[in-house]
Amino acid sequence: MTDQQPPFDPRSDLLGFTFEQGDNFELIVKPKPGERVVRVDTDHSRELRDLVGICFDLRRVAEICDRYIQAMDADEAELIQDSLWMTAVMLYARCFNDGVRSRLSTDLLDTMEGQAREAHDHFIDLRNKFIAHSVNAYEQTLAHAVIDAKTGELKHSGTAHLWANAMNRDGALTLKRLAREFLGVASYQQWMTNLAVGAEIDELGPEGLLGLRDLATEVPNVERGKRRRK
Repeated sequence: MTDQQPPFDPRSDLLGFTFEQGDNFELIVKPKPGERVVRVDTDHSRELRDLVGICFDLRRVAEICDRYIQAMDADEAELIQDSLWMTAVMLYARCFNDGVRSRLSTDLLDTMEGQAREAHDHFIDLRNKFIAHSVNAYEQTLAHAVIDAKTGELKHSGTAHLWANAMNRDGALTLKRLAREFLGVASYQQWMTNLAVGAEIDELGPEGLLGLRDLATEVPNVERGKRRRK
């Protein structure tokens, strides 16, 4: 594989660069003639990377909520509507759950009007106890038997699978509002952290920058998908 885009969308300032296959299943940025693109690992660079991912998720949540409302208004198929609102909830919860990426503080909720924290907790519970794991009563499967009320004779038996109703319009608007409020905070944090990383890069000077590794990333595949990224 040579001079082609990786099997994912970089969605970054690297758009416009090409990538080439390196050793150890790496994709290496192929820079413009006379330039190098190097990997920066400073005191604040990890925080910056995390905030970029969080901001991406929160923007997508707001976009999906808009698309979900459109799907409801157009009475699109239930499968499409469920796919939309569940994806929005999953992406929102990713910003607050533990993982390789750091998570956002929820202190903002205490400054918002209305029942912001209750709504936030509800969406997190939807993700953790219904969408990602079957835990709470939003999903129930019951086994039943129909019998004669007097004799007890069995007529037939079966099962009933109960599934939560799709998110309503108010729920979608509330989730969108939360996402946009947190996006405002995270975007400001990203901007400030980017300034800090820029200052740290300046401190390295030309000699320090020349000693940095070329920017590269692992090629995602099934096996590498089983382990935590670096």
